[in-house]
Amino acid sequence: MILLRYCLAACFLLCCQLLAARQKELFFEHYTSRNGLSQNSGYSVTQDRSGFIWMGTQEGLNRFDGYEFISYRKPFAGSHSTSNQVDALLTSSSGPLWAGTPDGLFLFNIQSGQFETFSRYFQQPASAPDSIGILKLFEDPRHKTWILTRHNGLFIADSNGRCRQHFIEEGRNNRLTDIASDGIQQVWVCDINNLYSYNTITQSFKQISIPTATTEGMKFRSICWFNKELWIGTAEHGVFIYNPITGITRAFNPPSHDGTLHAVTCMLADKQQQLWIGTRNEGLYRYNPATAHLTRCRYQDDQPGSLRKDFVLSLFEDRQGIIWIGLSGGGFAKYDLYNSIFHTIRKNYRNNSQLNDNMLFSLFSSGNGELFIGAQNGGLVKWNTINQSFTSYKDPSPAGVTHNTVYGIASGNNNQLWLATWGGLCLLDLNATPGNAFRSFSTGRDIGKTYLYSVFKPTGGNNMLVSGANGLYQFDTEKKEWIDWVDRDSFLLSNRPAIRCFLEDNNHMIWMGTEGLGLLLLDRNNNRITPIQLPQLNTKNIRSLHQDNNGQLWIGSDNGLVQFDPVNRKLIRIWQTADGLPNNVIYGILSDQQQRLWLSTNNGLSCFDLRRQRFFNYDISYGLQGTEFNTNCCYRDPKGVMYFGGIEGLTWFHPGSVPEDKFNPAPVITGFHVMNNPLQSDSSLQYRQHIRLQPNQNFFSIDFSSLNFSHTNRTVYAYKLSGIDEDWVFCGHRRSAGYTKLPPGNYTFQVKAANNQGNWNSTITSLRITILPEFWQTKWFLATVLTLAVALTWWLIRRRIRQIRHEARLQQKISTTEMMALRAQMNPHFIFNCINSIDALIQSNDKYNATVYLNKFARLIRNILDSSNQPAIPLSKDLDTLRLYIELEQLRNENKFTVSIQVPDDILQDDLKVPPLIIQPYVENAILHGLRNRPGNDGKLVISISRNNDYLLYRIEDNGVGRAAAKTGIRKENISYGMAMTRDRVKLFNKENDASVQITDLEQHHQPAGTRIEVQLKIQ
Repeated sequence: MILLRYCLAACFLLCCQLLAARQKELFFEHYTSRNGLSQNSGYSVTQDRSGFIWMGTQEGLNRFDGYEFISYRKPFAGSHSTSNQVDALLTSSSGPLWAGTPDGLFLFNIQSGQFETFSRYFQQPASAPDSIGILKLFEDPRHKTWILTRHNGLFIADSNGRCRQHFIEEGRNNRLTDIASDGIQQVWVCDINNLYSYNTITQSFKQISIPTATTEGMKFRSICWFNKELWIGTAEHGVFIYNPITGITRAFNPPSHDGTLHAVTCMLADKQQQLWIGTRNEGLYRYNPATAHLTRCRYQDDQPGSLRKDFVLSLFEDRQGIIWIGLSGGGFAKYDLYNSIFHTIRKNYRNNSQLNDNMLFSLFSSGNGELFIGAQNGGLVKWNTINQSFTSYKDPSPAGVTHNTVYGIASGNNNQLWLATWGGLCLLDLNATPGNAFRSFSTGRDIGKTYLYSVFKPTGGNNMLVSGANGLYQFDTEKKEWIDWVDRDSFLLSNRPAIRCFLEDNNHMIWMGTEGLGLLLLDRNNNRITPIQLPQLNTKNIRSLHQDNNGQLWIGSDNGLVQFDPVNRKLIRIWQTADGLPNNVIYGILSDQQQRLWLSTNNGLSCFDLRRQRFFNYDISYGLQGTEFNTNCCYRDPKGVMYFGGIEGLTWFHPGSVPEDKFNPAPVITGFHVMNNPLQSDSSLQYRQHIRLQPNQNFFSIDFSSLNFSHTNRTVYAYKLSGIDEDWVFCGHRRSAGYTKLPPGNYTFQVKAANNQGNWNSTITSLRITILPEFWQTKWFLATVLTLAVALTWWLIRRRIRQIRHEARLQQKISTTEMMALRAQMNPHFIFNCINSIDALIQSNDKYNATVYLNKFARLIRNILDSSNQPAIPLSKDLDTLRLYIELEQLRNENKFTVSIQVPDDILQDDLKVPPLIIQPYVENAILHGLRNRPGNDGKLVISISRNNDYLLYRIEDNGVGRAAAKTGIRKENISYGMAMTRDRVKLFNKENDASVQITDLEQHHQPAGTRIEVQLKIQ
């Protein structure tokens, strides 16, 4: 996999190098005061850790998110600084943004959203960097910041702001010009005439001896470490290269150098191993050492993508490889590789040296490096792609005006071409002079053979197929005469197909795409033309045909891309805009070496990756001639270079030089508005993770941006607010979300973005939002209401308890066994203790636990009352009552023990009935006399129920102090009679003489370790 990546990278670089010789100009986008920039002198530029681009100008600082600028015209207000000019910018590895001005050094505090002086930021006493002119800012490999000043030498600051000053001697402190590093341990510093090296390990400077014969009279302005050498830009003598290993200095003179490179202002080595050189008035240069090619970029009034000014002040490469160029009076220019992957040739209206017309209809080549281009009104142009020469062929005769509209081209003999023109069929002799090269084979007496669209020579034979607005014909290229042709089924007698494209497949069958008659198939062996029915396509206009390596036929139509099986003559699938196409009109189809299809449409180019079943679309912002192309006007040369003609010229490229744009950062929050007023608009908003709003601030909107500076306007977004949006809201290019009348609560706003190729970022940006409630919605208010409700409930329960006791006293006749059973079910001391515990919780203002305790107690009482007059109840109901009792005991005893009730599901599912609270006395005895007296809070009570033949076996086991120890601490009033009564109830229930109850004392290391009680009830 790694080897494959290296191979792909090598192929990409090779393609770029092969195309470099053809590339004329680099394309730049521009940002000036018309776009919102505070001023048009671009002194400095950097990118902060969030991804914002910061631009320093003569009048303040600007933050750019790809869409709009936020200008800080007085960013240092409140300090001693009187200047708004920002000469140097740096984003350090630790995060802070540094800004150097003629009046001092400032750092951006993300907490306050304000710039602070150097000493204030690091909480130190005032120091020299606070008030001196800053020229350059630089961070070395050990993350120390180098501060190059105008008149005070050099400062090196560590991460805590501690500084060391160098070059403080008179005559040296005001001559420094630039800093560079080899990225390992060496830092280079230059002044006007000298070069110094600094070892970051030994922390020492060394002056470099350069032969005066080489650099005499030169003024050093800029240095840059590039290609393992130090490049030195001078004020008047161009660039010199110093090799630190050999100590040799040589002048930079590439083969393509035209001698115009003199006054260097800045240099930059980019990630693509290319060197950018900015000059004072000679524009911008880019040097590629792999090809030794030096590209010069200057202002050209007829090229909207050229530099606006030739004076370069600053250079910077951002994290996605985009080059930012600060210009004097021209704002900032941006070079994006993805804007230059497609190349365009248009008519040069100044000297007509290239195309004669931008409306192109046909392309043809015999594969020898010569491309023939047919136009609407410009005749034919031969482009020699090797030496970049253009030759024009136009019929100058009055009758030949229509011959200059060339729709189709086919090869002829002896350096001749056959042309399908609006004036008919022509033979172009390339050996003749351009003015005498045309010979017409259509006359005014044969009007049917004019207005031609296409010409095609099948393999084998001399017959050529010619088609136009009036039908399909054959022409003998050897005899140079038209052939009277009637097909076998006389299809041509009743139809006049206007054929726009031909394709001869692997079986030598000829497929023909028409306007109005759909797809036709010509079998030359049988002389038969067969219409191919494609009813699902809903159009009869076929504009392009292509057969891939798998033999499948691809059809470009006015309603999508058709995948067709030519052997079985079966439509496989139709691909349309819903599948990712930019437009349903497919003009041209070509395939590359990776078996991808390249499609020209009415809305740009599209690359269809068959393996991934995905479209990658490209519009005019990528450097296309325009968005609209023309029918079947496409060609691929033997080297894989593709050409597509359209209404604004010719677009050409190599598919290997078109990388997939995978850069897609997580969006950042750029604005938050409440009631249409900004809540916080400063540049620190993206660092906020939580925003709190008042109850009346539940109308708000959120702005966001992806900070992707390549084809920013093609970025699309999706967002959602938890609790409000059930799913993602896909908002397209809109960069804001608004919400109204939200109830109080906690929300999380999430946003994600997809770049220009439709790749959604995996990291989602989140912002927590809290809307505070009104006072009647607050917890303290609800707690007060709840306390009153609990108190009222407690009073009602007490009243009900007194009522029950009163009614109990009125009962005159209760059987002895019922009374004893009721007493056995629940110890009165427990009831009173529970009530006292509730009362104690209320008195201590622990309303929550009082409520919990009271609810459990009420449920327990209710269950006991419901089951007290029943001889047997369901096992599950009895266990529920037992759990309530144990939970209350746990609360009373402050969780001194844990309980585990183990009952198999099959027992619970059976309809088994048992006497109510039959084992409660044993559980109570284990808690009161075993677990309560155990020191610590690690007591355990395990209750298990299982089948034992025809009996239900209860096992109650605790790890308390044991019966022997418990007896010594039991007071007389605590003696429970429930256990004796329970034995009688078990005996009566089982109808046996001796109760099936067994008590075992547990021991561990000859010491009491608890009690186990086993009770068997007969299953009834």
